[in-house]
Amino acid sequence: MISLKYSSLVLSLVCVGCRSLSANTPDQDIPEPKATALAWVDQNVADLKKLNRPLSELIQRNLMLVGAPVFDDAEKSFARKTQEPLVAARGRPIEMPLPEEIDPLPDEPDLIRASTDVGDVSWMVPTGGFRVACYTYGAPGHSWQIVACTGMSIGEKGLVVASRVMSASAIEILGDVDLLAAAQKDFVGRREGIPYTSLIPKDQKAPLKIR
Repeated sequence: MISLKYSSLVLSLVCVGCRSLSANTPDQDIPEPKATALAWVDQNVADLKKLNRPLSELIQRNLMLVGAPVFDDAEKSFARKTQEPLVAARGRPIEMPLPEEIDPLPDEPDLIRASTDVGDVSWMVPTGGFRVACYTYGAPGHSWQIVACTGMSIGEKGLVVASRVMSASAIEILGDVDLLAAAQKDFVGRREGIPYTSLIPKDQKAPLKIR
């Protein structure tokens, strides 16, 4: 995640194999084929399904300029091998090894069942993000398939695309006061009348040990 204190903006990145993260167990449905990346905003719980349009359009524009990762036959073959236990467990084929296209920017983003600290940050400053294919399509979250792919060229290609999009978006908004103002105006409008209270108590001290 890139946090720009100067401009009160956050751009975030999640590297995934598809837009949906719902396939966490072998008996769940595999999500419909989705393309490589999507610009979206995790604005807040009450207004989660609405976009910060200025930031989303900025990210999407740069994503289109950079282009999706392109995977070679060896990488696709590797991804297919990692899908074999998933296919066996689910009893049906998976339609693609790795996504290589860019989704159009939707009017409303998908609602995903996931949690990150970006959710809290998005209450404080305008926040935008996107996702890039870095591992096997249909792989469950936190699985060995993800580890295997992100430790090789599949993951590297996705991260190169992501870093270029993040860099271009950050540079562009730092040099465009009108774009920055539009993103801040959108953020203020979405937060109007919606209070935010952190679930962490004000007097909570950081633990000295995890266990």
